[in-house]
Amino acid sequence: MRQRSPEDADDLERLLEHVADRLRHLPAARQAEIAPQVRPLLVELAGLALQAEGEPAHPLPGVPPAALGDQVQVLGRDLVAALRSRPSSRLTAGGYDVLVRVRRALP
Repeated sequence: MRQRSPEDADDLERLLEHVADRLRHLPAARQAEIAPQVRPLLVELAGLALQAEGEPAHPLPGVPPAALGDQVQVLGRDLVAALRSRPSSRLTAGGYDVLVRVRRALP
């Protein structure tokens, strides 16, 4: 089955809320287990948000595995907010792709 591409920031936000919620509801041991796979994806998501905001790249602070759901939500909301003021199909598709990869990393 082929993955549907996002139409706009609303589609991206729906996926974001789903992924963040799933991450937050994982048991602590599972969060710790998947953290090494998820963290690089969050760096990508942060980079997309910064591009959408027209800001220069900077390091993403590390968070404990239990906070990954919150971190993905904050980063994703930054991206969505920026895309609502300055739409970009490339950045929307990039954010959607990153969130799909995070979702696939979840058990």
